[in-house]
Parts: sequence; structure tokens; C-alpha cells
Amino acid sequence: MFYPQYHSEIVVFMDFSFANAESYLHSISEGYKFRTGQATPSRTKATMLKSATTILQQYRSRVIKVIEIRADGEFCCIQDDVPCRIATAAPGTHVPEIERSIRYIKEGARTSQSSLPFKRRPRLLNRGNIYCQIMNANDFPTGD
Repeated sequence: MFYPQYHSEIVVFMDFSFANAESYLHSISEGYKFRTGQATPSRTKATMLKSATTILQQYRSRVIKVIEIRADGEFCCIQDDVPCRIATAAPGTHVPEIERSIRYIKEGARTSQSSLPFKRRPRLLNRGNIYCQIMNANDFPTGD
């Protein structure tokens, strides 16, 4: 259910994750716990900016204003190009909310992959599995 009077301004946590030799930009919002994931070919500034803009557009289309992005230090390079503030973690540390979300998605992906009868899996199947885990995580509300 959508309640803009309670969560019209939110904080989004972002980080890169790796699964099966592929890089993903993963995000989770603070209030809604809405997760997104995008396969990224690299971790360059252009790729980061394109993926972050896509994620921010998803919230903007639902009239939700992202006031801050909390991420690792590698996201400093896009600070001037996004319409919100980027708060980076101290060097050598991580943002705990996004790290826990990444672990949760990876655990679900490993569980579903281990039940498949294949010895080798194409990248498209692995990518679809990650997206399916993110979609399933968004389908059920969290206990927070």
C-alpha cells in the first residue's frame, strides 16, 4: 500500500554486488524496503550514473523524493550529477543496510540454484534468478 504522507521523502542505500562473475547495482529504500537490482557491465562513472538515475526515476515516477543516497566511497564521483545528496561510508567500512540486503538476495539465489538439475547455467538464467529473488523480496513486507 502506498502512503505518501508517511514516506514522501526517503533514503536509498546502494552498493555493487557480485554473483556468478557478474556485477549488479543493488539498492534498498529505508521506509518501504523496496529493493532494485540492475546488472552492470562495469563500475565506471557512466555506468554508475545511468543505473542510479534509473533507480531514482522509479521513485520519482511514484512521487517519492529521494533526499539521500547512502553508499560506499566509490559513489562520490556521481555526487554532482544526481539530484540528491550522497552520504558515503568511511574508508574501509560498509553501509550495513545494503550489505544485509545483498546477503539476503544472494542466499535466496544460491538456494534456488542448488535445486536446479543443471551442472552449468547460462548467464541469463543466473541474472533472471537474481531478479526473481529481488522481486520475491519486494512481494512480502518486512517485519520492520
